[in-house]
Amino acid sequence: MRDEEDSYLGFDGTPWHSDRNVEFMTSKSTSVTYDELKLLIEIGVGDLVIIAEYIGGAVSDRQLGHRGQPLGISHMQAGDEVRVVRVLGLGSGAS
Repeated sequence: MRDEEDSYLGFDGTPWHSDRNVEFMTSKSTSVTYDELKLLIEIGVGDLVIIAEYIGGAVSDRQLGHRGQPLGISHMQAGDEVRVVRVLGLGSGAS
């Protein structure tokens, strides 16, 4: 059962849960916090990106990240892959 204090966001096959606001690192020492509406806006203007990790050609994880955040890849093994997708369109003037 969904608690009214919770916010559930996720990608098919890779569930993600957050309590109310979501914090994103924007550099090694700074961060921003977004509520659900601001999170959707920031995806649309391209400040948040979708990070997908692949192992053996299959998606192993997907998450949102700020485009200013350092990308941690020290855990990667030979053949692993990371794809970063920046979505533009909502209010950006893109068609």
